[in-house]
Amino acid sequence: MVPPRRLLIFSLVSGALFVCGRISAAGELVPSVAGLLARAAEFEARSDVQQALTLYREANAARPHDAAILQKISKQLSDASAEEPNAAQRLKLINEALDYAKQAVQLAPRDPVCVLSLAVCYGKLSPYADTGTRIQYARLVKKYADEALALKPDYDWAHHVLGRWHYELAQVGGPARALAKIFYDGVPKGTSAEAVEHLKEAVRLSPDTAAHHLVLGLAYLSHGDRTRARDQLRVGLELPSREKHDDLEKSRAKPLLEKLEEELSKN
Repeated sequence: MVPPRRLLIFSLVSGALFVCGRISAAGELVPSVAGLLARAAEFEARSDVQQALTLYREANAARPHDAAILQKISKQLSDASAEEPNAAQRLKLINEALDYAKQAVQLAPRDPVCVLSLAVCYGKLSPYADTGTRIQYARLVKKYADEALALKPDYDWAHHVLGRWHYELAQVGGPARALAKIFYDGVPKGTSAEAVEHLKEAVRLSPDTAAHHLVLGLAYLSHGDRTRARDQLRVGLELPSREKHDDLEKSRAKPLLEKLEEELSKN
């Protein structure tokens, strides 16, 4: 980026970060893209999705066609959908997130983070689609998660998405699979064993990420290992929330852990 012609230094509240800006012709302070991104990252770290989204949009307006910024907008829209109570508005946010993810991948087709964003968006769209479309989305989630992992084999979130994919597909029962085979060329096959392996790798790569442990706990439970399921759920619940979706995962995991502990204490 070409440096602004005139720079001003501002100390943020944290005291640890400085933001550069320039003065417009009207005498107004115009933050630099770097400054906007730094502030957006701070709000994102605090799970303040709306403030982060506003700042990432401003950065995009100042620097269009930047894949990393487009991916960040996609992520904030995706995160915002999780706290949106209205289903129609939620679907709108996810579709907008998908649109930004597509733009990011078009600009950076070999960026694993951008590619995985497509997988995440298609996964989030699935509950709102008819059966045939849901099967199509399931294939797209797998396709883009596999691509992201091929681009970066040590990408913990790619392993996480693939682990969750296998876990969820393994839950589809025989009758549903039989009907899907007749009308939609079949449901992709996932196994709890592969879910466990991918999620174990995600935990190995990023042991401080609560969501990895929590979903690994679900995978272990699906695989019939209740003791390991309990242990992973405990770890995940004890770790601090770092992502917007961590609290949602914890709210689902807590009653499950309580039930598991009660059952295991009787044995």
